[in-house]
Amino acid sequence: MDNKSFIRGVLDALFFEKFFLFLFIFFIAFFYVTFSIPIISTGDGGELASTGFTLGVPHPPGYPIYTEISKLFTFIPVGNIGEKIAILSVFFAILTIVVLYKTVEILGIDKKAFYFGASLLAVSYTYMGQSLVIKFYTFNLFFVAGVFLIGVYFVKRGYDSRLVYVGSFLLGIIVSVHHLGLLITLPLFIVGLFYSWRFLKDLLKSFPFFVIGLLTFIHLPIRSVKEDSFLFTLVIDWDYFVKYLLRKTYEKSTVDTVKNLYSSFDSYLYSFNNVFEILYKNFSWLSVLLFLIGTIFLFRKDKKLGIFSLTTFVIYTFFLGILAFKVQNPSLNDWFVIGHQYFIPGLYFYILIVIAGLGWFYEFLKNKNFSFVYRVIPPVLAVFPLIYISDRMFDMNYGTEYVPYSHSKVIFGSLPVGSIYISFGDNHTFQGWYLKSITGFRNDVCQLKQDKTDGISFTLQGCRPSKLYSKLFPQFFKKGDLKFYAEEDRLYSIIPILKNSPYSKIYSSELYIYSFRYFPKQMETVEREKLKKENLNMENRVFQNFIDCVSHKVDEPFSKYLCGFLTEYYLYLAKQKEPFISVNDITFDIKRAYTMDYIYRIFVNVKIGDENFVYVWRAKALKGYNKPENFFYFGENGE
Repeated sequence: MDNKSFIRGVLDALFFEKFFLFLFIFFIAFFYVTFSIPIISTGDGGELASTGFTLGVPHPPGYPIYTEISKLFTFIPVGNIGEKIAILSVFFAILTIVVLYKTVEILGIDKKAFYFGASLLAVSYTYMGQSLVIKFYTFNLFFVAGVFLIGVYFVKRGYDSRLVYVGSFLLGIIVSVHHLGLLITLPLFIVGLFYSWRFLKDLLKSFPFFVIGLLTFIHLPIRSVKEDSFLFTLVIDWDYFVKYLLRKTYEKSTVDTVKNLYSSFDSYLYSFNNVFEILYKNFSWLSVLLFLIGTIFLFRKDKKLGIFSLTTFVIYTFFLGILAFKVQNPSLNDWFVIGHQYFIPGLYFYILIVIAGLGWFYEFLKNKNFSFVYRVIPPVLAVFPLIYISDRMFDMNYGTEYVPYSHSKVIFGSLPVGSIYISFGDNHTFQGWYLKSITGFRNDVCQLKQDKTDGISFTLQGCRPSKLYSKLFPQFFKKGDLKFYAEEDRLYSIIPILKNSPYSKIYSSELYIYSFRYFPKQMETVEREKLKKENLNMENRVFQNFIDCVSHKVDEPFSKYLCGFLTEYYLYLAKQKEPFISVNDITFDIKRAYTMDYIYRIFVNVKIGDENFVYVWRAKALKGYNKPENFFYFGENGE
């Protein structure tokens, strides 16, 4: 073969390789965009969309770089604000897969093995789930994966002071992305020690670059000066700024979590078991053999790279488990909030080592001259994990997820003009913020966020700008008087008034669609009868939300909880239409979940007849379709 033919062959191979990579990335991107949320997601979705659109300040630690880049995505020429910002998660999930490809290339692993690992990661329950919603976990992973790639360059291509400075700057950025990203500093430090004093000297010199990366936090006080933006809170005072950055405004800050590292031996076992469950549920036991082979392969290839890769994996799985997930019997919320979100970097590094194991197998085939097998097996394995798309169509198809939007739309749409609405918990509060701050829907409603169930204290994000709302609701802003609005049929809350409620001495409550009307006790009999009629008359308003609740294809506890509110509403109607005599009855166990630690539970017995059959049927359909106990990680452990 002459030189020209050889060069042409190399160029053709490179072109085909890049073209195939492009097709692969394009397919995953198309798949993700198709399945991403159509408006907003539960949890922080409404808040992050609101602050991204207005360049505001979300909850601690403020996520400034995420907020600013979210704003850029709002300029996409098609779609609503929520789905535009959700594309940010898709975009960085795809970029992370590209970083994975580059990492595999630099490590010298057969790149054909990348496609199997990347496919397995892309269709895994957690990775895909975090790629389709308004959240910052794929965004955080991109930076963590990028810093890891710098470490690989560092080891593979020799010491370079510039990489120390770039890495230090990115670590400063990571602080503003998510605190879990900082765990990458531990394996990076171990890599740096390979070069001893030279690294330590450059580490001190690189500190100013770290500080420059931290400067993104200037966003918080700058955007807190005026009420032009949507704010979780004002962050102006220096002491409060530090507390905000360290998340000390919560009961358990990031610093407290690190202090909690030392614990009993049993708790370590629990954390290991929980982490193994996450890995097993996402990738099955079949991947374990490849992981073990990959670990050995990396150590044989380069001990430094083996130590770096395995240490990073351990840090983001078992070490993180000790920090944040060492409970014996995780609750549904533990699995969803911690297991399904925090460990996404651990999944990434697990797959990287799995790819290394498959790369060893491919090298074995080449070395043994199994050329035909080597040509056939990689393409088959590359697409094999994509069979799990069929599973994701029924548990992670967020394209069908209208529940958070329609649920909140029904609540706000049913309130009388000039009402005060008291929300509690993220799933009612943040979605209300989205409706008001972005869509402008029901700006005549003052939405108060109640902080605790055992006291009366509010935050006023849903009643801004205060100059406007103080004029619309003078009795509340000037005197703190809610009774005036209760007497005028203008006080509503998502929380019922129970015996231990701080409102119980003055107010009574009655179900009003999914929320509760508060009224003074002396008006109790009249108002209850009035609201019974109103609830029956408003049934048609909630029907679309019923359709959304029995057709969504997301395995997501918070959406299922929201649909539980609708179940209670239909049981309320069934009780109003209950026959006087019936041979059939049914008892429902109803749980309203507001936060991770506040659940309102009642048992409702309903007599069944022709008059109320449709309501009972809808209640059963909703409850059966939205069982939170069936959550992927929770399985048969649900109670």
